[in-house]
Amino acid sequence: MNNYIEESDFKYSEIAIALEDYEFNTIVKFTIPTIFTFLNNNSIVLETHVTLKTNLVNKDLINANNYTTCNYIELFVPFNAAGGNYKGLKGDKYIVIFVGGNINKCSILQRIINSPIIIEPPR
Repeated sequence: MNNYIEESDFKYSEIAIALEDYEFNTIVKFTIPTIFTFLNNNSIVLETHVTLKTNLVNKDLINANNYTTCNYIELFVPFNAAGGNYKGLKGDKYIVIFVGGNINKCSILQRIINSPIIIEPPR
């Protein structure tokens, strides 16, 4: 399980979930549960930590004093993924792919619309 990201070729689609309300043609924060497995997927988490260099052998070569961790990626949501709406809601789901299998090149394919079941009256 520790090597999931390193061993994956990302040639399959994944589900991304919006972490905030948004408008289309903007950049939105998303979580991908299969990648951010053990992180909180209900809200946006952005934390800054101080770099502890005491245990590093090459601590003189590292110039960073702190680092930032988060549980989301930012993706551009194009208007053609709107499905007839102008605004989206927290919890909206999208199908995303990683272009060329590159984890840094994530792109939205389509919005998953949870439509209600329509029952036709008997004729």
